[in-house]
Order: sequence, then C-alpha cells, then structure tokens
Amino acid sequence: MKHRLPDGGRIYTANNEAGSVSVLDLRARTLLATIPISKKVQRISISPDGKFVFTQERITYRIRQLQLIYPGFASDNKTLWQTDSLWQPLREVVEKLLITYDWAESFVGLNLVLKPLVDELFMKYLGDVALREDDYLLGQIFYSLNEDCQWHRQWSESLVRMAIEDNVRNRDTIQSWINQWHPLAARAVHAFASLLEETLEQMKTPQLECTERAIDRYYRGYLRSMNLEVGS
Repeated sequence: MKHRLPDGGRIYTANNEAGSVSVLDLRARTLLATIPISKKVQRISISPDGKFVFTQERITYRIRQLQLIYPGFASDNKTLWQTDSLWQPLREVVEKLLITYDWAESFVGLNLVLKPLVDELFMKYLGDVALREDDYLLGQIFYSLNEDCQWHRQWSESLVRMAIEDNVRNRDTIQSWINQWHPLAARAVHAFASLLEETLEQMKTPQLECTERAIDRYYRGYLRSMNLEVGS
C-alpha cells in the first residue's frame, strides 16, 4: 500500500512484514527515511495537509479480540503453516514464488494466477460464510480487503494489456507462465474450497453453485478479459 503526498513530491509506502514505512522523494529519486512501525501494516492514510501519516492493520486487531475470548487463538499459526496438510498446497506455491527471481514470471504467478484465485476464495466466499454465521465484523473485514484485491486485479489487467499491445509475442510468454503456475494454485484452492463446502453443508445452507466451480468460472472470465486462458 502506498500514498502520494498532496504536492506530489513524496510517496509513503508500507513495507509489510518488515515493520516499516519508506519515504521516497520522487523528484530526487531517493529514499528519505525508513520509519519503524508495527510488524504488519495494510493501509496508509495521509491527512489532507500532508502533515500526518496513519497506518492500520485490521487482521491483527481482530486476532487480538478473539484471543481475549479464546486464549491461545492463532498461537500455533506457524506450526499449522508448516505441517498441517490443509495448508501445504498453498505453502508450496507461495514458497516457490518466493524463489522465482524472474520478476515478470513472479508477477504472472502471483498477480494473474494465485492471488485472483485465493482472493476470491477467502475474501468473497469465506466472507459470505462469516456473515451467514453472524460474524459481521469478520465478514466486513474480508469485504473491505476484497476492495483492495479488486484494485490489484484491475491494475494487473491494465499492465498485461499494455505489455501485449506493446509486443504481441508477450502473450505467449505470459500464457506459458499461467499454464505452469495454475495447477499449483488450483490445488491450493481445491483444499480450502472443499472445506468451505463441507462447512456450508453442516450449516445446511443451500449453495447456488459449487464454490470451486464458481471460482473457476470467475477466473476464466478474468483471463479472457486479457485474451488469456486457463491452460489445459
């Protein structure tokens, strides 16, 4: 997340996990400062006069609220990430992306494959389940995060369209990376979609469409908007 000051001279950008905000001088093209903050931050807001910068992290607040009710909640998150079978397909694709040093391939694998699928699953469908279970706060958090996800998809689509218009051969390269990364991302989505559907069955909530099939249909439409497709 980044914001530009009203005069257009500086940008504040959140360095998630690094626990800092970087201040960049656009005109001089230099790093002015690195401001220590909390470990995680999702949003930056700047006052109209540009004198104050505010950061916010919604998930951490919600986890802390739940810990006050359920002591120990999320205390084993690292263990689950590393060992629980449910998380391993997602862990595999995330960690492979972390060591994909070709920037363009990494962008395609993350922004055109993994994020659109996982964002739709968690931010939309899990948000729906939260609201059905009367967890209004969690549902609204996911819906708010989904607004950011939609913005990510929009600018990613614009970038891909520009790259293909600039050189039509770029489409084949992008498509080959989609073909490579989609099976890994699809396995990750399958694991969680199956759990989500089981939850809906236990809630005796009628489904208009299979979650995994609905996500696949949405994703194919997203790729078609860029003249791309899901690999066979």
